[in-house]
Amino acid sequence: MSLDSVPSSAQAIVPLEIALVTLVLCLYVFLRRWLDDITSRLFVIYLILTALWNINLAVVAKELPGPAPGLSWAQLASYGLIVLAIVYWTFARAFLQREWITAWGWAFGAAGLAVVVILDMGWVTLPSAATAQSNGRIDAQSLASGLGTALWVLFMVMAALTAEIQQFQTPSPAHKNRIHYLLISTVLLIAGYSMH
Repeated sequence: MSLDSVPSSAQAIVPLEIALVTLVLCLYVFLRRWLDDITSRLFVIYLILTALWNINLAVVAKELPGPAPGLSWAQLASYGLIVLAIVYWTFARAFLQREWITAWGWAFGAAGLAVVVILDMGWVTLPSAATAQSNGRIDAQSLASGLGTALWVLFMVMAALTAEIQQFQTPSPAHKNRIHYLLISTVLLIAGYSMH
């Protein structure tokens, strides 16, 4: 059975279930930790953004009209994925007790997201010579999609590499085990989001 033959309401169920589970986990963390440190706060922010992203995916599946003229829910999902990667990278740094405020990372992520939005919304046009040389395969939207994917990959790989480097630098077996959980979670997130 092809995905096209599945009703859109059935395609919306899984993202809504994931959003519900994410919000329950968020509530659990909130009640258990009371957001007493920056790591807990960043994790809750990440969970809330993940729930909103999954709700957005459900709206995409229902094919509802966009939130604003010229802006679709699918575009918001793409932008949200970049934001999720940046927030997850920040959470990973805080979890590993590295300096979690890294202005260069946030500035790079914000600038990259701005470029993706500008290209995707068609606010700039590529030179006709560039599109002609690619036989029409490269346009502003495909460039925005490629850049957005590259940003997501970059921040998720940076989170994984930070965890891996920290694991090699940590002599304590207990801390290595804690870092190992973050590394496994990061790899699973990369695999899961890659399916999108």
